[in-house]
Amino acid sequence: MKDMVGDRIFITKLFVLALPIVSQNFFETLMYLVNNIIIAKLGDSSIAAVGIATQVMFILLVFMFGINSGAAMFVAQFYGAGDFKSIRKISCITLFAGNIFGIMFTIAFITMPRFIMSLFTKDLEVIDIGSAYLSYSAIGILPIAFTFAIIFCLRGVGSVRRVSIILGISTAIGVSLAYILIFGRFGLKPMGVRGAALGLGLSRWLELLALVVLILTKRDLIPNIGDLRDISAAFLSNFIKKTVPVILNEIMWVLGITAFAVVYARLGTDICAAANVFLSIEKLGVVVFWGLAQACAIIVGNHIGAGDTSKAYKDGGRILLLSFLLAFIISGLLFLFRNQILGLFDISQSARDSALVILNIFILLLPIKAVNVINLVGVLRSGGDTKFAFIMEFIVLWLLAVPATYYTAFFLGASLGLIYLAETSEEVLKFLIGLKRYSSKKWMNDLTRCSC
Repeated sequence: MKDMVGDRIFITKLFVLALPIVSQNFFETLMYLVNNIIIAKLGDSSIAAVGIATQVMFILLVFMFGINSGAAMFVAQFYGAGDFKSIRKISCITLFAGNIFGIMFTIAFITMPRFIMSLFTKDLEVIDIGSAYLSYSAIGILPIAFTFAIIFCLRGVGSVRRVSIILGISTAIGVSLAYILIFGRFGLKPMGVRGAALGLGLSRWLELLALVVLILTKRDLIPNIGDLRDISAAFLSNFIKKTVPVILNEIMWVLGITAFAVVYARLGTDICAAANVFLSIEKLGVVVFWGLAQACAIIVGNHIGAGDTSKAYKDGGRILLLSFLLAFIISGLLFLFRNQILGLFDISQSARDSALVILNIFILLLPIKAVNVINLVGVLRSGGDTKFAFIMEFIVLWLLAVPATYYTAFFLGASLGLIYLAETSEEVLKFLIGLKRYSSKKWMNDLTRCSC
């Protein structure tokens, strides 16, 4: 009877936390898909250019995600221990670090967009379109540092529903503005891809305003000058020690993804367009698991902070199993409707055929990929096992997947399917190593006892 009650509590908590995050992530991904469908109407060069430019923007988002994801493991454990002052000190650190990265990227996007695009492609038309997109994207960079800090702080304490609603609405506004500006609706002059960047950038400011209003209702979470002064050297050192591997992990991961993007871009504009269309669909396939991973991190982190490591281990394992089973269902749906989904994109037949090749392989590997997302972000990271996760990612990505992808593409001249298989070879190895680490229980560290 006690186990049944415990199971119901776990399912209820997971549902309450995961549903808003998953719904918001799914909606954001759907809007991203719609945005790419709209841009695809401008031609293969435009979808390729925006795909590359978005990849560069993604590097910034990964910086922010790394900083705040690292902070979130502290927030979840401090919340489990009832230590709100330490949560506020964490917020001070993330806001400062996030704004440094935001300013750097803003300057880069304004001053050197053509140079950035030329690192990915030699197609002059793609460079022209992409550099215009990057320049206009600069308007939306600075709000990101603040929104990420607020989002991860609120989610770390279990406040997810209203955050998810705000993010969903702002995304819908951004895509709507992008559509209006791209094609010049309501009497406006058509702006092409510049309108897409401007519309999404303006929505970032609206998103920030709404989140500031929300966090003002959570007085215990609002940092002040006293909290900033109380950040001791030991506290900062512990934060850096556990968070830097997360940041490096995310940077290393996004640079790996960027390296793969360079491969596809160098294989031709139609292949590049196919890869970017596939990325839109891939996001739709894994969005559920990123939401589950964030909910898992909250649940497991709260348990560890409260000193209940047995529950942390048990609930982490439950979510890993759930993600594996759920991935089979999503794989089946993607397989059944893959041609209809690809048909939504106004791209050339050769690009569509190439995208289908990659998509079929992705469908087969989704259950493994899903477990890896949950284990890395939701389990190992919530337990502060960031150094191991970083080393594992570095080995499988940079010593295996990246060299194998470049070798098959440029030395063997292999087919697109084999190139993508080389790219995803990391997932299988990461699956085996990651599950062994989970079973060892060595990933569970109480971060609240290491801070002061």
